[in-house]
Amino acid sequence: MLIDSVARRTGTDPADVDPRLPFLSLGLSSRDAVSLCGELESRLGRPVPVLLPWRYPSIDSLAAHLTGAAGPVGGPGRTGTPERAGTPDDDPVG
Repeated sequence: MLIDSVARRTGTDPADVDPRLPFLSLGLSSRDAVSLCGELESRLGRPVPVLLPWRYPSIDSLAAHLTGAAGPVGGPGRTGTPERAGTPDDDPVG
């Protein structure tokens, strides 16, 4: 569903939409992202905040969040700074 929605908004063939790429790289504008959130609200029957495409900036990460498969913002499934492995206790400098 998300691939088709993004493809329709960007004028791209759904087969050419890579769900791992950021929405901006796919050509989705801010206006398109707000429209996408409105469509998701209608289809899911629940509120979809307009900032979600920025918090979850790819089809894969947004889909994982919407289905409950995503970790916290900045966690797995989200592009950005990788999480630090280990705990503060195993920091040799601190």
